[in-house]
Amino acid sequence: MRFGHALGLWAKKFHSWANAPEQEKLRDHMKGNVTLLEMKYQMNYGTNLIATVAKFPELLDGSRKIFEAVSKRVRDELDSGDGSLIHGDFWSGK
Repeated sequence: MRFGHALGLWAKKFHSWANAPEQEKLRDHMKGNVTLLEMKYQMNYGTNLIATVAKFPELLDGSRKIFEAVSKRVRDELDSGDGSLIHGDFWSGK
């Protein structure tokens, strides 16, 4: 329980720091790493997320539309250029 609480506090502090006006240049720089953005999208939301439904249809088939909607929403956010830093963004591709 203490580990989960500490991890949650770290994530909250990280996102507050990353979304601060002072980090605008960093956010813009990281948005330029399109290769990593695409890789993370495919691994987490693209074909892998939808494929999970096929692996466990008895558990997830009723959630297929939700998974598809989440995948589309993330795709739309990436295409718009909006978004925020996540902890996986620290590798700038260089």
